[in-house]
Amino acid sequence: SLSVIYGHVYLFGGLTEGYDCNSAITDSLRYGSPYAGLSVEQCRALSDESNEVWRYSPVPNMWEKVLPSTASPPAREQHFGVTLDDKLIVFGGMSYVQGSGDEDDDAVVDGTAGTPEYLDDMWELDVGRLSYTHSITSEEYDMVIPEGGQAFMTMDVNRTGLKAGDGEGLGSSQGSEIADGLCIADIDVSVELRHPCTRQVQLVLYGPGPNDYDANFEPPAHAYPTVLFNYHDGTGGRTAGGCGRNLEGTTFDDDADVGVHEAKSPGFDGSFRPFEKLSTYHNLRPHGQWALGVYDRDTDGLTGVVSNWTIHLTMRECDQTYHWTELATSVAAADRPSARARPAAVVVDGSIFMYGGMSGAPRTVLSDLWRFDRSEQTWTKLSDDIPSDGRVYSNSPLGRPSVTAFESVGRSLVLTPWGLLSFGGVRGGLVDMVSRLEERVWLYDLWSEEWSEVITNDRTANQAAPSPHRHRAEGLFRGMAQPDLFEAVPAVGRYLGAAAVVGEGSIVDATGYGVPHADLPAIFTFGGYDGVRVHDDLRALSLHGMAAHGSKAEVQRHDVCNPLLLANSTGDTNWQGRCMVGSVADTAWAAENAGGTTDACTLSLVLQRAWCTQEYQSIGNL
Repeated sequence: SLSVIYGHVYLFGGLTEGYDCNSAITDSLRYGSPYAGLSVEQCRALSDESNEVWRYSPVPNMWEKVLPSTASPPAREQHFGVTLDDKLIVFGGMSYVQGSGDEDDDAVVDGTAGTPEYLDDMWELDVGRLSYTHSITSEEYDMVIPEGGQAFMTMDVNRTGLKAGDGEGLGSSQGSEIADGLCIADIDVSVELRHPCTRQVQLVLYGPGPNDYDANFEPPAHAYPTVLFNYHDGTGGRTAGGCGRNLEGTTFDDDADVGVHEAKSPGFDGSFRPFEKLSTYHNLRPHGQWALGVYDRDTDGLTGVVSNWTIHLTMRECDQTYHWTELATSVAAADRPSARARPAAVVVDGSIFMYGGMSGAPRTVLSDLWRFDRSEQTWTKLSDDIPSDGRVYSNSPLGRPSVTAFESVGRSLVLTPWGLLSFGGVRGGLVDMVSRLEERVWLYDLWSEEWSEVITNDRTANQAAPSPHRHRAEGLFRGMAQPDLFEAVPAVGRYLGAAAVVGEGSIVDATGYGVPHADLPAIFTFGGYDGVRVHDDLRALSLHGMAAHGSKAEVQRHDVCNPLLLANSTGDTNWQGRCMVGSVADTAWAAENAGGTTDACTLSLVLQRAWCTQEYQSIGNL
């Protein structure tokens, strides 16, 4: 599964062909005798189902293996993985009993080697919040700025208690406590200052000191001075001899659009880039004494005061940690979904909606719909209907393109601003009874329930044939070069892959800040099976070309979504009555809407709601 958290793509589990062996004992290839013509075999390790977690960062185009600090879930494939409250939620899937490792074994006797084991456990991965916000504000006081002199105001950030600086030339201010494991990701400073001529005032922020950490591993910015305001008059350089007056609601922020030297407001009201960058303190632990120095360079009878000042800190873990937790759900079997693989899942309005899947002995295609409420850790069954419109050959709730087209299974579906995009799958034809791998990209309109093909710049659809992945080849003979055993496999169709949309929310770079990216938004796809091999390639499809579909989507959003999302409207009442039944939110709704609709909730209704609330996400396989 692929899930997006804070702009990073998290890959969990799946079926893998493993890693190339590489050690002092055996290299990546095991060679037979070059004289006897014995076969050559590739050495692989850690094949079959996986429980590994990998994080992909789109901006630097880099993979990183995540090492959780707690026990991981059992290895699995064909599960669902979704993002809820900035955490990864995993449910279900399947694995094979240790033994033969033969995924094609159709044995259904429990405990038999090669028997698929369907799972019904749910796990949550806390990836560590990238940022925490905290503000430290001084007490209300009027600190006088001496003519031709300097005043200092201090704040203390401590691990065990609060302190306030005092003494000659120092103004008391309130301190704060911040956990030891957090470092600064962003810092802004707000100052309230009254002075009849700001052109003669300088503000300097001094970083925390003294440094009680190892100097070899900490930034050298402790007690480092940063000039925030450097004798500016608020005229933007337009008026010679301008004076400026007061700093009223002034915030110094590296991300502000206007530099303080460019300000054309004598009161400096708003946010401005400081004279020197506050990013000096990034990645620094905030503990220690911070100081604001205020200097009046002229002795001319003009005096000023500082009313208060505030440090706004955005912090993140200095060393990001990851924690798995198994979620305890309803105990009674009737109160929770059965074990299954290949379910589809949608997150909307703070709940997880799960549809269908496959379970077995014997193997059964499911068409039930469940809702999981994280706060209560409870499942609610919403429907268990077989499609009633004649599509008895499939559990898919999505319409077919036409009677002569193919019904696809194992598609990777992603909800985007333009509708539901489909990648891959196996198309089984009712007319010619021929199954094919889907290579084209399809777009599903949630309102008209119609499919349309999306033209991409990929290789011509249905023209590339897979090259068999050879695990063995003819032997090496004297004087022959090493054979090309493991040729590159072209980007052919596949099914049961994973996909995710990136770029509709915040894209995070290595420093933790959102940055623009020329290729985003985009769909990222990973892996899949083509009937010959399990792939491990990551591919990206930029969605800039979907602009042609944008006008239609916006019309739909205006005409359809506004009435649906309006509180107490017919559409909202329909949603609450059909899909939020039994939830905490539904208790209050039922009291005011007695005798509401009895129609069952459907996956189409859930997808429409998610699209209207702009909760774009991976849906899984259908």
